[in-house]
Amino acid sequence: MKLFVISLLLGTGWCLDIPTAGANIKYDCEYCQPEQIHIAFGNKANDIVVTWSTFNDTHDSRVQYGEGYMDKEATGFSKLFVDGGRRKRRQYIHTVTLKDLKFDTSYVYHVGSVYGWSEEFIFHTAPEGEDWPVRAAIYGDMGSGNAQSLSYLQDEAQRNKFDVILHVGDFAYDMDSKNALVGDEFMRQIQPLAAVVPYMTCPGNHEEKYNFSNYAARFAMPGPDSSLFYSFDLGPVHFVSISTEVYYYLNYGIKLISAQYDWLKEDLEKANLPENRSRRPWIVLFGHRPMYCNDRLDVDCNMELTRIGLHGLWPLEPLLKDYGVDLVIWAHDHLYERSFPLYDNKVYNGSTEYPYVNPGAPVHIITGSAGCKEGHSHFKDHPAPWSAFRSSDYGYTRFEAHNKTHVYMEQVNVEQNVANMKLIIISVLLGMCWARKLHIREAGPKYECSHCQPEQIHIAFGEKVNDIVVTWSTFNDTEESRVQYGVGIMDTEATGSSKLFIDGGKLMRSQYIHTVTLKDLQFNTRYVYHAGSVYGWSEEFWFHTPPAGEDWPVRAAIYGDMGNKNAHSLSYLQDEAQRDHFDLVLHVGDFAYDMDTDNALVGDEFMRQIQPLAAIVPYMTCPGNHEQAYNFSNYAARFTMPGPDSSLFYSFDLGPVHFVSISTEVYYFTRYGLKLIVNQYNWLKEDLAKANLPENRRRRPWLVVMGHRPMYCSDSNDIDCSCEYTRNGLLGVYGLEPLLMEFGVDLVIWAHEHSYERTWPLFDNRVYNGSYDKPYVNPGAPVHIITGSAGCQEATDPFRPDPMSWSAFRNSDYGYTRFVAHNKTHIYMEQVDVDLKGKVIDSFWLVKNQHKSYNIKH
Repeated sequence: MKLFVISLLLGTGWCLDIPTAGANIKYDCEYCQPEQIHIAFGNKANDIVVTWSTFNDTHDSRVQYGEGYMDKEATGFSKLFVDGGRRKRRQYIHTVTLKDLKFDTSYVYHVGSVYGWSEEFIFHTAPEGEDWPVRAAIYGDMGSGNAQSLSYLQDEAQRNKFDVILHVGDFAYDMDSKNALVGDEFMRQIQPLAAVVPYMTCPGNHEEKYNFSNYAARFAMPGPDSSLFYSFDLGPVHFVSISTEVYYYLNYGIKLISAQYDWLKEDLEKANLPENRSRRPWIVLFGHRPMYCNDRLDVDCNMELTRIGLHGLWPLEPLLKDYGVDLVIWAHDHLYERSFPLYDNKVYNGSTEYPYVNPGAPVHIITGSAGCKEGHSHFKDHPAPWSAFRSSDYGYTRFEAHNKTHVYMEQVNVEQNVANMKLIIISVLLGMCWARKLHIREAGPKYECSHCQPEQIHIAFGEKVNDIVVTWSTFNDTEESRVQYGVGIMDTEATGSSKLFIDGGKLMRSQYIHTVTLKDLQFNTRYVYHAGSVYGWSEEFWFHTPPAGEDWPVRAAIYGDMGNKNAHSLSYLQDEAQRDHFDLVLHVGDFAYDMDTDNALVGDEFMRQIQPLAAIVPYMTCPGNHEQAYNFSNYAARFTMPGPDSSLFYSFDLGPVHFVSISTEVYYFTRYGLKLIVNQYNWLKEDLAKANLPENRRRRPWLVVMGHRPMYCSDSNDIDCSCEYTRNGLLGVYGLEPLLMEFGVDLVIWAHEHSYERTWPLFDNRVYNGSYDKPYVNPGAPVHIITGSAGCQEATDPFRPDPMSWSAFRNSDYGYTRFVAHNKTHIYMEQVDVDLKGKVIDSFWLVKNQHKSYNIKH
């Protein structure tokens, strides 16, 4: 706890806003990263229910949220869900309700616990009252494979085109398949839309396995009986969701039929009271299996059970007519069909000329063509007299309750690239038509691309700091790599490339790694973006470009040796990144432990874990010894850094700092060739010489080098400590320490040791303090920092009992380092101890009025 705080000019300390991350992290929580995040309306339209999954117990369920910044927190609960399949796979499903939110307001939020936070999402609450237009996307029968409509829906949801989504049954195909792995994949696919727009559902026949347990566990709807039936009000509409499946799976009991019937009758009766119907005149009901359709499969079509009831008991169609239901929406058949106003197989048009103006019966819509592995359904050759329009193409339905008298709907055809303009126009009072212009769509998805959802998204600086490189993975070939981005809105698109990466493990697992560079961005500007293709888009992320020039403070998070397991610092880093506390992250080697482990599945898991910070803050890296398998192939494929030789060494300028990243590992894994040692040495010498030119050193005086294995440390493990190869070279050749002195490197950052250690200014095992009282003011050698305690499965490293003479401070607690290059003369650094709930345990200022060679002969 010997702190060195030096401030220029006024003699007062410069304070950082140091947030706490809540309760202390409990030790080791593997698979605690939140995923499958989605929201729904609660019991009121300004209550939002947030649901997500983890694959281990986090002991708490938290949502941090707010307007613009996350200054509020709500807590909830989790339930253990055990799938009914042979493997009995388990996950914890978390639910938190955000209550009494402001109406018509954008909220930012993330979910999780002290073990890890999700990405940051934004939703917009509904306006108050009923006098506003409600916009919805409606579809059913969308699977994890062949989800033709998915990319369109993701894109429109992120562009704030919808107030609600209605998924009318049949999810994933099926959520229980492969021991519920298919359900997990599907929930990840819909996260980019379902985490930003309330995702309201009803069950279909493909959810019935194990008594609808996957459906009931994963979706938290506002009604009783495990979300099987419920209603909610939104604007001028009263929405009602029912389960048609209670009529078909009698093995789960008949009681649900009568319970739903009685509930529905009571709900519609209440909605039809004059004071309620005057406020919300539109009644829209949705359920999975249709009462009417023209599908060739008579078994699935015109389901009499819901229309006329089970042996004539509990029929639903009379309720629709008795209570004046306006619109009934179904799915199940993989097609789109619109009926004329219809009851008991008879048409009740408003008039010959205007059939949908003041009609005499409900209008039925089937919208089950979003896309699933079963492909299209086919119509009978001749339409029924009540069928107004039908199409077997893939697509989804847009709905807008424009006001209390007009509802507008259109079917979007994702195969033929246009919105179908056969309109439903319903006017209760005004006999006038309301129409829209044609929506031209881009080319629709090609057929069948399962496992094409983007994941593991991260960004880095490109060749210039206003170039941002976006990298992500898919597990199938999407044939294109696209990023849509912009300031406020995503009005610009960039394309890139993908490479097939095959892991060197026994299974030779493959994935496609995509790279797109966003060039010549505006400085000091917040951009929003998503990544993907016509097969699927990622969540929407944001990043902030750095200011132009060098006269601004650079803020960084720095650490190494963080795994996917026991990652103690992760939740703190995710939280700080999302609160815009960093301009970049430096990960100083050793990722995942190890990225190649378990046929690279561990690498995939780690990349998903860091996405909540690495997708919004440039994530700059160097390789460590744990990346060496198969010639560093996982590292080189997954990270796109600006330099040559597969990201093993490179440099970049940011504000008043010239950052240099090297590979210490070229000295240790010589079986991959000695040439890299020579190449890196020559490159580093040339890079530092250029950075040390007077005109460059004047603009960016700070030289900061990072590499994995430290030149000095007082760890108790002699084998790993104070690595002579990088200091003195291989057989005395190509040693790096003399270069640090010759070119006046100010700060050298290492990891590898699972601890934190700060040295005095140091060269060749000798201390060169600036002065006795002010050792870090104009020091005579570089300062070395080891920050390898972010957290991994190997735990922290102990120190030798007695510190070395050059060791200024050391600590074995889990944590990470904050860095600020405040200006051209002052750098501030501090160590955050996450064992002590985010307490700063060490801090110092490095002050240099002149930056140049140290002029010490080796």
